[in-house]
Amino acid sequence: MASRNIFNPCEVIHEGERREVLPLEALEEFFLDGVRYEAFSTSGGIGSLCETLESQVQNLNYKTVRYPGHRDMIKLLANDLNLCARRDVFKDIIKYGVPMTEQDVVVIFVTVKGNKEGGLHQETYAKKIYGGDAGEHANSNWSAIQLTTATAICAIKPGARPHCGMNTDLAPSANLRIPLAV
Repeated sequence: MASRNIFNPCEVIHEGERREVLPLEALEEFFLDGVRYEAFSTSGGIGSLCETLESQVQNLNYKTVRYPGHRDMIKLLANDLNLCARRDVFKDIIKYGVPMTEQDVVVIFVTVKGNKEGGLHQETYAKKIYGGDAGEHANSNWSAIQLTTATAICAIKPGARPHCGMNTDLAPSANLRIPLAV
């Protein structure tokens, strides 16, 4: 978990207007494959997407997905214990108190609603990516967060042939080749 995400305001588009909201807010719960998750506002995940889509969408946000209770624990540390003012201490608590693991899961859950073929449609894309799930050509010791973070910076044009990679459909209309060793 990058500590900057819980301290910085989160950029969103709400009712067609670009604005900032507080991190750790806008809590919602959902189920995916029978597992309950919570999601809440987080900064940094959508990069320049709000700027790019500002006049084209009514609502756009980015949320962190965790198991229920995570947000409240982070709020306790960041707000109640005022570790927002002591980032170095907060970073040390996480670094030395939370074990690293390659057995993580990244949940990608995207819902889009809009006009298509003359009517209102909603499309949802959901995928779970597990640590070590990179395919036969990749290092199986990579965590899910390492794999998905690398995806965004390593994606290349469709049809290109990286020296090492896997075919992945990141969205129903996308067919990108993702090199896993850069």
